[in-house]
Amino acid sequence: NVISSRWVYARKVDECGKLLRLKARLCARGFSQVPGEDFGETFAPTGTLRVLRAMLAEASGRSDITTHQWDCTSAFLHSDIDGDLYMEPPAGISIPDGKVWKLRKGVYGLKQAGKLYYDLVHSVLVGLGCVQCTDVDDCLFILREGDNWVKILVYVDDYAVTTNSPELYARLWTGVSAAFDITDYGQLGLFLGIKISRGSDYTITLDQSHYVDILMKRFDVP
Repeated sequence: NVISSRWVYARKVDECGKLLRLKARLCARGFSQVPGEDFGETFAPTGTLRVLRAMLAEASGRSDITTHQWDCTSAFLHSDIDGDLYMEPPAGISIPDGKVWKLRKGVYGLKQAGKLYYDLVHSVLVGLGCVQCTDVDDCLFILREGDNWVKILVYVDDYAVTTNSPELYARLWTGVSAAFDITDYGQLGLFLGIKISRGSDYTITLDQSHYVDILMKRFDVP
């Protein structure tokens, strides 16, 4: 079976709606995959908002706890493919007749791409000493040394991080950034469509004004 492909375009904006960059991504058309032949398990967990709110509630009003926002660039492309998969190149790419591409990485759009990436993230974080909090959320990982800790909530390629130890955080960040092409955007600002603001007294407020603005523009509301 040869999987078809297509280009997908998107606009990346910040919490104020300012355009950061234009994105183009080559995706596999996963609906053309054959179950049992091209993929097996596809389930991958994602972090829950209740855990995010709990992490922010713990940090609210405390100067000793800082927040960080990570974003993994081209996340799915970091994971190795789990079998022999073949894909047609998109229009505009010339290859010899009768030839197709053999995939080596988990291309976006594949049925199993999310699971492959989550398995990789799990192995990297656990390998760095983090403990997966399966009794709370499969996407919550904690690195702890004595009274110092770093908490990481994973939502596909977005990470919400809180910590009370700059030294422990720096050590973890060194390991994570060596494994992935990942960016630390500093203090949490916009996560899963939620605008997160921290005041001078370290209190934290959440609102969805950014998401409302997107909906208003989408439906042409003046």
